[in-house]
Amino acid sequence: MSTGQSADSNSASLRIPPSDPRFRAVVDKRFNKRFTAAPDYVRLVTTTDQVLSSVQDAVSEKRRPVVTSGGHCLEGFVSDAGVRVIIDVSPMKRIYFDPAMRAIAVEAGATVGETFRALYDSWGTVLTLGEYPEIGIGGHVVGGAFGFLCRELGLAADYL
Repeated sequence: MSTGQSADSNSASLRIPPSDPRFRAVVDKRFNKRFTAAPDYVRLVTTTDQVLSSVQDAVSEKRRPVVTSGGHCLEGFVSDAGVRVIIDVSPMKRIYFDPAMRAIAVEAGATVGETFRALYDSWGTVLTLGEYPEIGIGGHVVGGAFGFLCRELGLAADYL
C-alpha cells in the first residue's frame, strides 16, 4: 500500500518546457502513433490543489489542457495536436482508506499493478481492472476499465 504523503498542497506544480528532457518522457508515452503531441509545456503535479491550479492556469492562458495519469492513451486524447498543456498526475500514487468517505481512495497516478497489489495486500479485495499493470488508474477507470473480472464484477468505472 502506498502510504506516502503527497507533496505540500501549497507548493507549486512543476512546469516543464520542451527544452527539459522530462518533457519528452511525458509526451512520448503515446501508444497510438497516429497522434503526436506538441504541447507548449507539461505540468507535473502532486496534489489535488496543484491539479486545480494547473487547469485554471491553462484555461486562463486559453490553452487546451489534458490530463495523463502516466500510462498510454489508445484514443490519442493526450497526444492530440490541439492539446497545449499536458497535466501529468502520475506522481499522485497514494492508496488509502478515507474514513470520511468510508471508502478506499486511489489517487489517479497509481498504476493498475500498484492498485491491484495494495487492494489485495491491505484489504484482501480486488477490483475489476485491466491486465496491463503499467496503465495509470486515472485514465483507465474513467475509460471504463475493462479487465478480466468484468463479466463477474462489471467495469471498474461502476465502482467510482
